[in-house]
Amino acid sequence: MSTEAQTTESHGSPLTPRDYIKIGLILTVITIVELIASYVELGALLIPILLFLSLVKFVAVVALFMHLKYEARILTQMFVMGAVLATCILIGLLYLFRNDPTDALGGVDPASGGHAARIWIGHYLHI
Repeated sequence: MSTEAQTTESHGSPLTPRDYIKIGLILTVITIVELIASYVELGALLIPILLFLSLVKFVAVVALFMHLKYEARILTQMFVMGAVLATCILIGLLYLFRNDPTDALGGVDPASGGHAARIWIGHYLHI
């Protein structure tokens, strides 16, 4: 067997179509659990539970469907570093805009009767 044939065979996924169906069913069950959890009163536990379940699905899809589990370790490290960087940027942006007075959902008192931008501009321009 030639070296080229060996490298081609080593990059194939050892998963069979039956394995993909099993993984798809597991992901479906996790999605159903997420849906049920969103309708059950869990209080402060809801968000951590949903984040954990989403993380499990994300890892399964990346590792198995995108075949990252079977690639070179450096590719996995590059992917993880990109995901960590994106997460840090997201957390930074959420922190930066946590008390934004123009926030239409929580930054303006509905009793004031004004639009968020109008109230913000009026506050700084003394209108």
